[in-house]
Amino acid sequence: MGPVHVLAYFQTYLIQVIPNLVILSAIIFVLVTFTRNVYVGFVAVLVLIILQVLIQNLTDNADNRYLGALIDPFGDSAISYYTQYWSPEEKNTSNLPFLGAIIYNRLIWLAVAALFIGGFYLLFSFSQDSISIKTGKKENA
Repeated sequence: MGPVHVLAYFQTYLIQVIPNLVILSAIIFVLVTFTRNVYVGFVAVLVLIILQVLIQNLTDNADNRYLGALIDPFGDSAISYYTQYWSPEEKNTSNLPFLGAIIYNRLIWLAVAALFIGGFYLLFSFSQDSISIKTGKKENA
């Protein structure tokens, strides 16, 4: 056991936890509120998890790792981009790097969340009806 570094916990919250909460909650909130269906939120979470797994599998080779680090919605690929070759001792004692791909990943996905919230603000209607697709058929009353 070594000394406890409180800064490491704050850094993890600032790099991983808080941005992921903002990003995922913004996307899921917008989708569920627009459709007024909670199941869409569950499907969105599954789609994001599948997207992360696909990105990790498609960017295993060295040529695509930087692109995968940028488009991973959870930011795990961006961190592993820098820590892949760290020894177990380095992983236990070193702080997370806050370098290019990690910063760009967080900025890209925070911008996506801001676009979702901005689009939601512009398109939201306070009516009771959910979004529906009109088929062109008129109902006879």
